Amino acid sequence: MEEYYLPLELKTDVWKLAFLWSIFIFLSFFENFFIQESINSESLRHIILSLLIGLLLIYFLIFLINHSRRKLVIINEEGI
Repeated sequence: MEEYYLPLELKTDVWKLAFLWSIFIFLSFFENFFIQESINSESLRHIILSLLIGLLLIYFLIFLINHSRRKLVIINEEGI
C-alpha cells in the first residue's frame, strides 16, 4: 500500500496581525505626539523605539516558528 504525504495549507492568524499593527500604530502615535512635544529626552525616545522593535522581532520569531512546522496529511489508497 502506497502512502503519500502532502503538506496541509498553512493559515495566517489575521487577528494576531491586526493586533500587532494596532499596537504599532498606537505606539507610533504615542511616540510622535507625547514624547516629542512634552518630553525632549532623546534617551527615552530610543528606549521606547527599542522596546517597539523588540516586540516586533519577538512576534515575528514566534510567527516564523509556528508557520515553519510542517503539518502533513497521510493519503493512502482508501483516502485520507
